[in-house]
Amino acid sequence: MRKFLILLCALLYSLSAQGSNMDYDNMTIAKAYYTAIKEKNAADMGKYLAPDVHYVNPLAEMTSKEEALTAAKKLFPLTKTVTIHKIFSSENQVVVIFDLEFLPPIGNLPIAALLTIHNKLITKLEMFFDPRPILAKKDEIFSQ
Repeated sequence: MRKFLILLCALLYSLSAQGSNMDYDNMTIAKAYYTAIKEKNAADMGKYLAPDVHYVNPLAEMTSKEEALTAAKKLFPLTKTVTIHKIFSSENQVVVIFDLEFLPPIGNLPIAALLTIHNKLITKLEMFFDPRPILAKKDEIFSQ
């Protein structure tokens, strides 16, 4: 009985450690993705996006890596920097709280992003922010 309990405890510990490793891996992926945005590096961003990534924000919805990267490339000239405040992870989802600083007159935009990650690729990215400061640039950024 004692051996069984030790084995069970070891198994449970192993499973919980695997979960935290997954959380760590997903947080690392999210941080690398937002570092690529900060560096305005679309090629590096693309390394973390699934081909059919579902990207949703208050101004647009996209369903492919190419659409998302095209929008990012149009966004880059309008931005100054990205400041990550906090990253949280649970299972296959990561929340990133950050500021995206635009050039004037837009300024700082606080954003919360929910990333869903499968097989080390972002499959869904939902961004939550007040779109009013960038409404004037919507068509410039998100039109194909």
